[in-house]
Parts: sequence; structure tokens; C-alpha cells
Amino acid sequence: MEIRSIDHVELFVEDAQDTAGRLCDSFGFVRVGRGAGSTGLRGCESVLLRQNDIALLLTTATDADHRAAEYVKQHGDGVAVIGIGVDDARAAYAEAVRRGAVPVAAPEEFGPAGARVVFASVAGFGDVEHRFVSREDPGAPFAPFIEETGAHGSGGMLKRVDHFAVCVPAGELDGTVRRYQEVFGLSQTFEERIVVGSQAMDSKVVQSDRGAVTFTVIEPDTTRAPGQIDAFVASHGGAGVQHVAFLTEDITAAVRTCTGRGVRF
Repeated sequence: MEIRSIDHVELFVEDAQDTAGRLCDSFGFVRVGRGAGSTGLRGCESVLLRQNDIALLLTTATDADHRAAEYVKQHGDGVAVIGIGVDDARAAYAEAVRRGAVPVAAPEEFGPAGARVVFASVAGFGDVEHRFVSREDPGAPFAPFIEETGAHGSGGMLKRVDHFAVCVPAGELDGTVRRYQEVFGLSQTFEERIVVGSQAMDSKVVQSDRGAVTFTVIEPDTTRAPGQIDAFVASHGGAGVQHVAFLTEDITAAVRTCTGRGVRF
């Protein structure tokens, strides 16, 4: 499968409006759309944020049966879906399942001719799913169930998603990397063992051919003293995205700007 981009990142959160406000105030995101029962969303409400090539969809459950409700109960706010842009979401989904991926949501098409979008999901790591996305018109609205405001979110200091840091329990690093190689066609590009005092962790980086999708997968060394990776896995309740890294043209200016907005580094 040909992976083109990170189409969007969906976070399941307790309060989408509050989280949107904090991300806009702190990091310069712009509210560009919203969705709820009135726009066709079932059991949830969502806020769409953009900044240059970054799209964040914040989703809060309004029905206890929605997946976001259980996710937030188990993990707190966090990344639940990584949208992967491909030429043909149906074909990518079929190929991933053929290679051993666990299906989550069969291909579904939205929108009118000329602006159709197809979503299809498979399991990733922990409770995170990968949603294949193909769009007839990349400039068309995100999806019909998101009512867009007309704001565009261009400009700003953050340009695109650079990588995801994925923490997994001890013993799961090699299997996770192997699954991304076999199912998604990613390649291992880097390997590192990090020792900090009495703590240690092992990491491997996997990346798509064009470099559009990069996962830094990290596991703790449980023969050493517990560290930040052990703490994340314990508090999160298993594997998950520890952080999303954003590319910026000037990291010094970006840190200075965010610090001035109240962000702590």
C-alpha cells in the first residue's frame, strides 16, 4: 500500500470543547468545524481543529455505548485514531487484513461525487486504530458529518505531524515493529538503547517509504529501575501514544511562543 500522509489524528477526550480551547490558546490551532447528532454523528460530538497540514478531531462520547466513553474511562484523554492518507482506502484495508491486520470498521463512503471520502479502519497497538482515508478532492470538507465554519487554519508555527512516540509494555517492542513491517509495509530506520542513571529503555523507529508516517516504538527495560516509560504504560493501562511530535520551521521560536501562552516544557 502507498501511504501518502497523516490525514488526521482523532483524540477521544472527556470534554471536546474544553480541549479545543486549550489547544487553540496554547498551540495556535483553529476551530474549523464541529459535529454532533444534528450533523449525523451518532453517540458523540466532535470538534475539528486545523493548523497547516495538521488536522485534529476531538471526540467526546454523548452516549455510554460509544467507543470514546470506554476509551476515556480506561485511558483518560488520548490519541485513539491515526488517520492514514492513501490513494484507495478500500484496497489498503483489504491488503492490511490480508496481511493479518484485525479489522475494526469496513470501508464506508461519504459525500457527493467529486468530493467523496472513504474511511476504513484496522487495529493498531493497544486501543489505537488506524483509519485508512482516501479523498477524491483533498480540498473538500473533512466529511459530511462535520459542519465546517469556513475558517482554514493555514499559517501558524506548526506545519505537520512529524512522528508518534508509542510506548508498549516490556517484551512487545519487537512484535510491534514486526507487525508494522509485515502489515503496513513500514521499514525500520533506527534502533537505540537509552540509559539514564538506573533506568533504561529500548526503542526502534519504523517509517513509511515516503517518510509520511513515523512511529518511534519504545519499551521499558524492567530489569532496571522504573522510569517514564513504565509510568506511562501503567497510568495509560497498556500501549498507547505517549506524544505527538509536530514539525516546525523554528523550534526556538515555537517554544518561546508556546511558553508565552502558558505551556510548560
